[in-house]
Amino acid sequence: MSTRPADSTSEISGMVQEVNDRKKRILVVDDEPSVRQVVGRILAHRGYESTLAHSVDHAIQHLSEQTYSLIISDHKMPMKTGEDLYHFVADSHPELIEKFILITGFALDPAARRFIEETNVRVLEKPFDLSKLIELVELLLKK
Repeated sequence: MSTRPADSTSEISGMVQEVNDRKKRILVVDDEPSVRQVVGRILAHRGYESTLAHSVDHAIQHLSEQTYSLIISDHKMPMKTGEDLYHFVADSHPELIEKFILITGFALDPAARRFIEETNVRVLEKPFDLSKLIELVELLLKK
């Protein structure tokens, strides 16, 4: 059994791009380092590539430099919130709006509830089970 070598650099580039396209890149945004790290590790364990951001501004910087398949963001963070990031994504990366997961411990807060109902954003309430996170990630990435 023999394998045929690639005919050209462009063919090799195409094969590399195909492999990269199969690997889904996820942006994780949370001001709590332990949450970012745990979510990043569980995603890596499942074969996803994740980028960890500690703030909305940091996330926006990453979004300007890289393409992502999905965003997981904390709701309440200092300075700017997950809602601010959601609105930025809606304006600048509308293809990601259906691939946005909001993590919150404030789902019963009237303002948070109103935002969730108005946008129909996917929500994981803290504390959340990591298996529920993976289930939701896999569901959204299949769409």
